[in-house]
Amino acid sequence: MRARALESETSVFTNSYDTLSTIYNQLNDIYVELFQKYEDLLFHYNLINGPASNFTTIKDLQITFTTERTIYPYQDTLSGNVTITYLDGTAFNGKFGIRIHPEFGGYGDVETGTIYAVNGYGEFLIPPPYSFNYGPGNYSIYLGRIHTVDDYVVAAGHELDETAVQVEAK
Repeated sequence: MRARALESETSVFTNSYDTLSTIYNQLNDIYVELFQKYEDLLFHYNLINGPASNFTTIKDLQITFTTERTIYPYQDTLSGNVTITYLDGTAFNGKFGIRIHPEFGGYGDVETGTIYAVNGYGEFLIPPPYSFNYGPGNYSIYLGRIHTVDDYVVAAGHELDETAVQVEAK
């Protein structure tokens, strides 16, 4: 009698284990499918929100201007880099500034006021409120001026409009 009771309990536990094992396998399959969909969405998001870049030649300088992303929360720091070389490939040693133009509301350009060093390559970080001081919307980010280390202006203003990259502040 005792053996039969144990056999019955073992059968119940085995059935419960089999049921839980089936449920676990189904949940694992769902997890794998959701993870694959997540990775696909992340891949496409990163394509959309990849760096924005522009290459141009002004006078005897080759300039590549890049922002880290194309979409920023409007209260985030705007970041990126610039590569400036002479046509022969020699690194340009000097300074640059950044100009930000909102593409809405008729506002004028904003010079960030910060001057960044470049020796062939330079990086910039523009914290709020200077980054997107007009709030959410589309912005053009330009080099504001380029000058040598001894402050000789090489290029400035509308001469640098061709360096513009477009970003969106949300």
